[in-house]
Amino acid sequence: MRTFRWGIVGCGNIARFHAKAIQELDGVRLVACVSRSEGSAKKFAQEFGIRWYPTLDELLDNVDVISVCTPSGSRKDIVLKAVSRGVHVITEKPIEVSLPAIDQMIEAAERHGIVLGCIFQSRFGKAEQELKKLLDAGEFGRIVLGEVDVRWFRSQEYYESADWRGTWKYDGGGALMNQSIHSIDLLQWYLGPVVRIFGWAKTLARRIEVEDTAVAVLEFQSGALGVIKGCTSVAPGFARKLGIYGSKGSAEIVGEALVCYGSQTPKGEVLMSEEGDTSSDPMAFPYQNHKRQLADFLNAVREGRPPLVDGKEARKSVELVLGIYKASKEDAVVKLPLK
Repeated sequence: MRTFRWGIVGCGNIARFHAKAIQELDGVRLVACVSRSEGSAKKFAQEFGIRWYPTLDELLDNVDVISVCTPSGSRKDIVLKAVSRGVHVITEKPIEVSLPAIDQMIEAAERHGIVLGCIFQSRFGKAEQELKKLLDAGEFGRIVLGEVDVRWFRSQEYYESADWRGTWKYDGGGALMNQSIHSIDLLQWYLGPVVRIFGWAKTLARRIEVEDTAVAVLEFQSGALGVIKGCTSVAPGFARKLGIYGSKGSAEIVGEALVCYGSQTPKGEVLMSEEGDTSSDPMAFPYQNHKRQLADFLNAVREGRPPLVDGKEARKSVELVLGIYKASKEDAVVKLPLK
């Protein structure tokens, strides 16, 4: 079995989750990293026992796969260069911050026969996987309502800890595009396409360009309705909640616990629970879901198939968030897909 050489582009906090996960996978070696900061690259390389390169070009000459962990709005050019060199790519979420950029990335990967993926590790959580199975089996009857509730806390110091945080150019947005997008991705994965959106996105508590508080209402193609609340302005920060409500039963993921409700369990039954709470600490989650997703991505590369979250899947949540921003800016109902 071929052993793939894996490199990491960008050596910030999230890159460590990739590195730990990659080093536990079979059939792959984490071999190198690169960063715009030479000091960060050297420190990261020493920590994980790998080589660092001063330029992206040198890294790409020595790897088969890369994880792109740079700020969201900087990824397009990295991906375009990598796929043109025959290197498979998985990015952190969101895949990029504009639809034209994402479309260029998808087209280039397809043209060069390269696998392109994006981290949405929540899809690989045990609770989230179990809920998908229950939904696909029709356990809850007709789904009438979906809810995302992300009331988190991020301090002013958090936003000032890196020059790209809280900016439109590199973060692409705030509480919706950065923090709530995992739950938004799950909502559309579970309930399908959204056709209409209305909402507000405001900056109420932090000195940043982007929103720290947002709400939106959705209509799905199925006829179901949805509600999204996304905040980084709420103290002390609460466990995220994702709710799916149907005519025969309902389910909620609260934090990392899956709770199901039905006629025999009106007060709810906890089916499973995992560790992790990022309501006030963005790094307080285990890397196992990253490991599961990176394993799926590696298998996709081996088998020549799309990963569970390819570029087209990753595009969906970005379009939904951009739709909310458009609705807020225009104070109007917005139809999807965006034109």
